[in-house]
Amino acid sequence: MKKMKKLLAILMTMAMVMGLSITGFAAGDTATITINNAGNGKFAVVQVIEEDFTKDTGWDFVDGYAQYFTDEDAFNTEDTQAIIKGMIYAQNPDASEAEEIEDFDTKYAAALNEVYNTLNDTNTQESSFTVDEAGVWVIRGFEKNYNYSPMAAYVGFSYESGKPSGLLDAEEINAKKAPTYVEKSNDDADKIVEINKPVTYTIKSTVPFVPETETNGKYVVKDTITGAKYDVDENGELTVNVVIDGVDYNVPAKVTPSPITEADDGRTTQGFELDLSTILTNNVYANKTIILTYTAIVTDLKVGNDVKVGNGENDSKFGTDSDPLTSGKVTLTKKNTEGDTLEGAVFNLVKKSGDDILYAVVVDDTLVRWSDDVKDATQLTTGVGGTLVVKGLEPEDDTFTYEFDEIQAPNGYSINDTNAEVNWGETPSDTDEDGLYDATAEMTDTKLASLPGTGGMGTTLFTIAGCVIMISAAGLFFATRKKAN
Repeated sequence: MKKMKKLLAILMTMAMVMGLSITGFAAGDTATITINNAGNGKFAVVQVIEEDFTKDTGWDFVDGYAQYFTDEDAFNTEDTQAIIKGMIYAQNPDASEAEEIEDFDTKYAAALNEVYNTLNDTNTQESSFTVDEAGVWVIRGFEKNYNYSPMAAYVGFSYESGKPSGLLDAEEINAKKAPTYVEKSNDDADKIVEINKPVTYTIKSTVPFVPETETNGKYVVKDTITGAKYDVDENGELTVNVVIDGVDYNVPAKVTPSPITEADDGRTTQGFELDLSTILTNNVYANKTIILTYTAIVTDLKVGNDVKVGNGENDSKFGTDSDPLTSGKVTLTKKNTEGDTLEGAVFNLVKKSGDDILYAVVVDDTLVRWSDDVKDATQLTTGVGGTLVVKGLEPEDDTFTYEFDEIQAPNGYSINDTNAEVNWGETPSDTDEDGLYDATAEMTDTKLASLPGTGGMGTTLFTIAGCVIMISAAGLFFATRKKAN
């Protein structure tokens, strides 16, 4: 009898060990998570729930992740087991551990978004990858021109009880993504721009699809410009034209840019924010092309322009882009017919457009403005090496040309009546260390006519001899006349 009791005790112990070790056996396996509709996406993954048999559900949050679910913007409770039971209910309402939570979808989406925002594209997986633990895995997708909704994979769940199943079954989930990109451009074809020139900027993007569970339904465009200023009206407002799917969209598209500030490098900075959240209502325009345009005035040799489109919390959620511009400079070289460079030649830089002539006002070698009055023109003088430089110009086109008009020649030289034209070359280059595109101009002056040198004593002897002859002639004349009288 004692032997029988001892045998039964051993069998019971073995049964208990085997029962407790079912999950342990599974822990040595792996499960494959497959993301369908992934395209060329890469995926960041983090585990937020793990097995814990000391808890009612058999699950608990991984250290550091409960806060995203208990937060007041999510489930607003410290009872993590209640949250997990609600997650089980969402998978199977009939599971023994399931408990319904009011407004679960919204709260769950808010929690997933918080975890989602902690993930980046530093370490990513392919669309099919393996895990070696049961639990809930939050997944964020990264793909150019696409925005992924947060995803969660449940691995090792018993859909009957909600507790750990002891098996690491393969899990398939369908990615939800919407095309999204931002493209910034301007109407200056060669990206070389003249100071004070108006430039039209275009922001082209895709209206995002916003899931019903999304707690943040905002759509905000943030634009920043350096080295230029927005072309505002008399009220200080900038008009931003909005076109969706080829049709003008009637929204309050007037914004007041921030005040112009000056950076340490002397360049100016300004920005504006445009809230287009009404466009997202009911996803009427989801995935359609949206185009925004506005005008800015160039004020510096280099212009930077950045745009971010996001939801007000994540400024770049829907995309970001930039569109830099730079200016050009012209170097005029003055020479004589022998090829020697000449200092001291004075010029006006003129801009001709048809019969109209404008004169350059230049400060510190940089164009400030144009004037139709020659009295306003800045007189430019060639220095050492026979050169002068004007910055802030751009390659000519069919509508205008630049010319250097000589108004004073160096000593001993005549003014050249033929203006010097500017040559940008077939392809403008920015090989100079200042990063500006370079152009050249050249003019040759001719020496003034002068009496040739004869050598010897020159004209002095002849002058003296002439005077002696004239005096002698006068003396003879008067002596002859006296004798006659």
